[in-house]
Amino acid sequence: MSKNIQEVKGKYLQKISFKSLKLYRDSISAYNIGLHDAINLNNKTPIFLDTNVLLRIYSISFAAREKLIKFFKDFKARIYITDQVQREFIKNREGVINTFFVKVTEKIPQAFQQDILNRIEGFLTENKIVLKDYGTVETGLQNIKMECNRLFDLLNTEVEEKKEDSRNIILKDEILNILSETNIISNLTEIDLKQIKNDYDVLTLNISKEEVTKELGKTGKAFPGLGDFKNKLDDPYGDFIIFHEIISFMEENQTDAIFLTYDTSKGDWMQFNKSPHLHYIENVFANTGKSLFILDAERVFEDLLDMSFKSLIPNQEELLAEVLPYINGETLKNFLNTHPLTAGKSTPSNYLPLVDELNLNNYFYIADLESAIHKVGKNIDNYSIDNLGQVATLRLILTIHNRNYIMIGKDEEHKHINIDAFIKLT
Repeated sequence: MSKNIQEVKGKYLQKISFKSLKLYRDSISAYNIGLHDAINLNNKTPIFLDTNVLLRIYSISFAAREKLIKFFKDFKARIYITDQVQREFIKNREGVINTFFVKVTEKIPQAFQQDILNRIEGFLTENKIVLKDYGTVETGLQNIKMECNRLFDLLNTEVEEKKEDSRNIILKDEILNILSETNIISNLTEIDLKQIKNDYDVLTLNISKEEVTKELGKTGKAFPGLGDFKNKLDDPYGDFIIFHEIISFMEENQTDAIFLTYDTSKGDWMQFNKSPHLHYIENVFANTGKSLFILDAERVFEDLLDMSFKSLIPNQEELLAEVLPYINGETLKNFLNTHPLTAGKSTPSNYLPLVDELNLNNYFYIADLESAIHKVGKNIDNYSIDNLGQVATLRLILTIHNRNYIMIGKDEEHKHINIDAFIKLT
């Protein structure tokens, strides 16, 4: 039977003013008693995972991934994934996988070239006269340079293989099978969600985005999702919904719960010093009679699995909203209109034929284009591109990047084109 507004499941706002010394004492006492077992994931307390815990598996080292996969397998009977977390995970998964390749995997050969090859070459160039007096050293360095060049070629080959692995992960992913075997819940109705969003709007009614950090620092003012009010004005409700999904489950099943999150720095799941918000403990207890243990997933996993689970993607949380995983008409248009090499150039009347051409050449993601442009680098300076439009400029870059690049709409003779003849043809 559908609910009316008064029957909406466990509400943070409803209990925010419900204060008593007994409630305060009982909630903190229950939390304190269960905290040690919660941190060590003892007993059978349900474990809820934040979206960033699921996404982090695609941005950590491959050794750490193996340990985390084993954790998911071992604890799958206790792991719960809410509807909101599912939605956020599906939305961002492909973007994180592709961003890992661009921001992490491709950085390895770049660093190798800058930190090793360029420095050896620089030393030989700067000291070429002096080194004539040290022939053995010069010869040894030349041999080292040759070996490093060989390793650099090997590294680039393996990076290309990793790129293919990334595409394979998107389509054939063990972690998806494991997560599908955990407890997937959808326990809020549309009426619940509408009321929860209304409550969020009430809580933020007199707060400007410039005041968010100040509010989070005040005792008793934080609430789950307040940190997103600053950066996600169009849809800041996600964390507040997840919080209600968890406490609704706790109320229905009369159980404590553990919530693991990497989102520990913005101050709304826990304090800035990573201590718990006592008013959360009190509020959850008032709603459910039970304790919710909001824990730093990084610390829990490092202690339990004895390995670092730090993301190798710089500022991963901030990047999630910016990732454009698929190339389509709109994302390609935005990319070409904002990239320094193509912004301000003449535009096609329809981007979709170019999308088809890019897909034909195995460029499926905006990250693929960013990677190709980065690899071509200064080589583009050898060509005059001032008078080329967006399409011709991008084709030139991709033809340099991929000598087998195929152009749709060209005759059979020009499907594969010699770069030197490119400018004349376009």
